Amino acid sequence: MNYHGVSLQSPVVCTIITLSPAVGKCRNIPYQGITIEFSRISSALFFGFIRVDDFYIATPEKAVLDTLHLRKALPAGDELELDNIDIEIMNQMAPKFPLSVTRRLNPVRDRLQAGS
Repeated sequence: MNYHGVSLQSPVVCTIITLSPAVGKCRNIPYQGITIEFSRISSALFFGFIRVDDFYIATPEKAVLDTLHLRKALPAGDELELDNIDIEIMNQMAPKFPLSVTRRLNPVRDRLQAGS
């Protein structure tokens, strides 16, 4: 989310999404003041990436949804910059996630709709 300007906070964790079961705290890597962590996600949720230079990164919409799915909340949700979020794209992606993510997403949707 920081890369896309959605979260202006300096990240302390960089989450790598993988299909591999080789995840967990023992696989975390400290790097230049941040922690690189590996989180497994189901293959049904492995989408929504764009290529930037030599790596793939989640779109802003997918990053928000992944954060709600993996962390159960958005960090400093009231301070997020939502200008780079396309509500239509987010609404297309959201049904692929568990219903609990959709419920957590409602306040974000409300803010996006209020801003349009």
